Amino acid sequence: NANYEVKRLGNAIESGAPFNTYLCKDGKYIYIHGVLDAHWQVICRIMGREELIDDPRTATMHARPENIDFVDEVVGAWTATLNVEEAWKLLETGGVAAGPVMDFPEIIDFPHYRERDSVVEIEHPNHGRLTTYGVGTKYSRTPASIKGPAPGLGEHNRAVYCEELGLSEERLAELKEAGVV
Repeated sequence: NANYEVKRLGNAIESGAPFNTYLCKDGKYIYIHGVLDAHWQVICRIMGREELIDDPRTATMHARPENIDFVDEVVGAWTATLNVEEAWKLLETGGVAAGPVMDFPEIIDFPHYRERDSVVEIEHPNHGRLTTYGVGTKYSRTPASIKGPAPGLGEHNRAVYCEELGLSEERLAELKEAGVV
């Protein structure tokens, strides 16, 4: 249906479960996207809850969203017994899409993001060497990269006003004096 709108449920969606973030024993969160029946079966085996594979509330990818609170409660109870790294490793080994919810210091230290240039270092004229996000999407035909920091306030005024818009240097000076730019 072209008019179907997915309603917001915090980190979850109403059309799939488990599809949420769950708190782990170490106080960190893990994101789990296990909406397919095959993934749910793996999750049940990992959790030691094989009886949920055939439970009418959770047996199919159509039943789990109807019982989303129950699914989230079961999965959340399991993740609460493990550190985020332990839960992630178990799910990853089982082929379930999952990953830790990271803050910026964790992101910049994560080797995968460095290797993919998702985190890069740039030289900033006022702050020296900074670590920042790189270009998130990667395309083979149109590769992109971060060339440097964002321009400072008014740094490119002359180029924009004079070279691009054709204002004279005198007019730009008048606009600066009047506080317009």
